[in-house]
Amino acid sequence: YHQTPEEQLLIKERLQVIHQALAKLPPAQRQALLSIFIRHLTIAEAAKEQQLSPRTLKRLKRQALEQLEQELFLKI
Repeated sequence: YHQTPEEQLLIKERLQVIHQALAKLPPAQRQALLSIFIRHLTIAEAAKEQQLSPRTLKRLKRQALEQLEQELFLKI
């Protein structure tokens, strides 16, 4: 499948919006998401690495996802 220039532009714009939304997150929330979804660490591994309890890391992840949902809902 070959993307049209319009599709490529749309993807680029969406990625830019996502990056901007991620940049607005508090650092601890952003780090939680990156550890779990980009680095594929388990909750336990990410919590240990960040010196947090697994419960705290889960809370940060949930808060970050909620904030991203609100930020991105109308933009994508």
